[in-house]
Amino acid sequence: MCKERREEATSNDLKYGDFMETMINEVEKEDDTVNEERSVELILSLLIASYETTSTMTAITVKFIAENPKVLMELKLNYVEQREHQTILQNRVDKESGVTWKEYKSMMSFTHMVINESLRLGSLSPAMFRKAVSNVVIKGYKIPAGWIVLVIPSLLHYDPQIYEQPCEFNPWRWQGKELLSGPKTFMAFGGGARLCAGAEFARLQMAIYLHHLVTTSDFSLIEKSDIIRAPLLRFSNPIRISISKNL
Repeated sequence: MCKERREEATSNDLKYGDFMETMINEVEKEDDTVNEERSVELILSLLIASYETTSTMTAITVKFIAENPKVLMELKLNYVEQREHQTILQNRVDKESGVTWKEYKSMMSFTHMVINESLRLGSLSPAMFRKAVSNVVIKGYKIPAGWIVLVIPSLLHYDPQIYEQPCEFNPWRWQGKELLSGPKTFMAFGGGARLCAGAEFARLQMAIYLHHLVTTSDFSLIEKSDIIRAPLLRFSNPIRISISKNL
């Protein structure tokens, strides 16, 4: 597609106005360091990082909720005896409006707990690479400057010294904790200066999906589906749900 687009660019004035067109324009600049191979790698990386991750995590979250009826009930009737998502609907002046930033940030506490727990158990990124910019000693081991370090978030997320009964889906473990940024032992989106730029957007997408799902429907899994890592996360069967609409 990239080659076809470059050929089109030299033969006509057709404009697409998309990311690939921007990348091709950068490739054509004589003084730019971006070549065609690097631009293709970047486009493929963005497809995985911006689409596959969020859609997969949303599917995992729906699976966990469907397997835990108490969690579904809590989403509709939260721990302060108010219907979390129903309260949002009732408080809206415009009943036809979508989810607002205020609703997302301050009125979905249990929803954020569910999302965090799904992210922890999902541990979608099997590994992250970092480069040591200086010599560093960790627990007696010296990592020389310039070495590449392989960080595996799931080692933290499944550590029983950090998370009690780590293989259990328990959103309540996040109660009273910082939900949006999370502790240093929570690396679903990386951390520090290299925190995923789309972390907040991914959470927002998941929250909006859950809001509409739990306020309009009751649902259950059609068949069991296990999580498999080989090494990227996938399912033994597609996540399929049976939905009955709330009237």
